Amino acid sequence: MDTRQAIKPIYSDTSEKPPFRHTPVNQPFVRCLPEAVGVSSARIADFLCEIAEDETLNMHSILILKDGKMIAEAEFADQSTSVWKYTFSACKSITSLAIGFLYDEGILLPEEKLTEIFGETIPALTRIAIRDLTVENLLTMTTGASFNEIMAMTDTDWVKGYFSGAFVPGNFFYNSLNTYILSAIVKKKTELSLSEYLKPRLFDPLGIDNYYWEKCPMGIDKGGWGLYMLPEDMAKIGQLVMQNGSWNGKQILSAEWITRATAKQADTGSISDLFDYGYQIWVGKEANTFLFNGMLGQNVLGFRDSGILLVSNGGNAEMFQTGNYFTLAHK
Repeated sequence: MDTRQAIKPIYSDTSEKPPFRHTPVNQPFVRCLPEAVGVSSARIADFLCEIAEDETLNMHSILILKDGKMIAEAEFADQSTSVWKYTFSACKSITSLAIGFLYDEGILLPEEKLTEIFGETIPALTRIAIRDLTVENLLTMTTGASFNEIMAMTDTDWVKGYFSGAFVPGNFFYNSLNTYILSAIVKKKTELSLSEYLKPRLFDPLGIDNYYWEKCPMGIDKGGWGLYMLPEDMAKIGQLVMQNGSWNGKQILSAEWITRATAKQADTGSISDLFDYGYQIWVGKEANTFLFNGMLGQNVLGFRDSGILLVSNGGNAEMFQTGNYFTLAHK
């Protein structure tokens, strides 16, 4: 048997990442000197030197915003902020915003049960075991699902695989397939992919037109990973959260959803010393902060009290928030 023919149907509907289009950022942030918004240039310079000199960070680039204005940009080694970056798990927070749009439009409630959404897709015995699991459990990583990214590598139908696995619901248990199921819910509720659904609601209003979201073998956007986007466009989404869903004077996502998404919904325990978990967004345990976090140093970190937003990309060994970057950023 020709194994290439055997696996071809799995990937026949999965497009490859298109070439990056080298175009200027649409609707870029206003640039200004740090002092124009009450920030010391010397402090910015010191911070940039600190992260550049820390070899454990292997920093690629960083953008610093204050009150929605770009006050500093830095690129390290041969990296460039004009090329889209792989966001890893930082895109989970964008998937949360998609669920927020569904909520605002009256299409989905966090309290809706997964058995009601997926019905017969879920095996009978599993339907009994997870009868109380809701969309909110997906948002807060408290499903206790065992089917994960490693298992997905050898499976074609990830929705079926997810609901065929074991569940131990209750405590925070980080699993990117929870976010993938949120993406599958968007597709099920709207008949649009996650990126198609977000285009007129999030991407177009913010002037984001250079992005690509990888799909699973069944053609569903991965949701929890797989998004390529420019750092400045990630900054726009972070700034939208900073502004409680308002953009250019228009409320495009309800402040109610932003409040819920950035409030503590699950205790992360020993996984993170600095952050608990909201709705697919990390939230500060003590400081009034939020974080879109991707492995290896991809971060959108917002300090609500000061109006500072940091967008960083790296290539380090960091998993969750264990690196020196967060200590330096909080100084």
